[in-house]
Amino acid sequence: MGFSIQYRSTEAVHPARAFEIKADASCLSSGFTWASCEPVVLEQQSDGHLMGTSMPNFFAEPAESDPTQDPGTSASSPDAQPPAADQQLPDGTVLAMTDVLCELSRRHKVDWQIGHEFESEPIGEIRRGVMDPSLREQLEAFSTIGTLLDELTEQDEPDEIPKPPSKPANFWEPSTLPLPKRTDDAPSGNRTGPGQAKPGRSKPGNSKSPSDQDDEDEPRVLKFPGTE
Repeated sequence: MGFSIQYRSTEAVHPARAFEIKADASCLSSGFTWASCEPVVLEQQSDGHLMGTSMPNFFAEPAESDPTQDPGTSASSPDAQPPAADQQLPDGTVLAMTDVLCELSRRHKVDWQIGHEFESEPIGEIRRGVMDPSLREQLEAFSTIGTLLDELTEQDEPDEIPKPPSKPANFWEPSTLPLPKRTDDAPSGNRTGPGQAKPGRSKPGNSKSPSDQDDEDEPRVLKFPGTE
């Protein structure tokens, strides 16, 4: 979300006079680099008032070199564009922008109303080249927003990624215990279920010899007296 400062003349201006004011505003703005704020740019509205908008750059950094310039182009070439830092011009800040409006007010006897998009009413005025004291205080606060944001950003960013703590020497780790061995050595095929006798064993009280077992297997023949 952007933030822009708006300025508007308090009275309608004749088109010829408006042309002179716009040309003078461009001339005054040429003495700054305008890295921290947009310069004063005026347009005449349908009702005759002059109006403009400038957006501050809260994260501006002075350019050390011009990346658009061809390295093979010499400084004496007419196509060479000297970087802003080499021009030895002051940075155009919010206060520099309003100073241009104050100078236009003194030269051309035009007064200005200053505001921004977060307020429905003007926050101050420039009359006869003099700015309201309360307006200057607010503009000075706007100019320090970038510094405050830079400080907050530096505090939020850690110097290095923290490493996880190493475990202490007496850190307990669970050991794997061996399972107990089975004591039943009988083959799986000779296992008996509930109520069944194991092979080679008989139930108590029912022990019989092999001959008795054979007699029981043969059919019995009833013999009567006097018969063979």
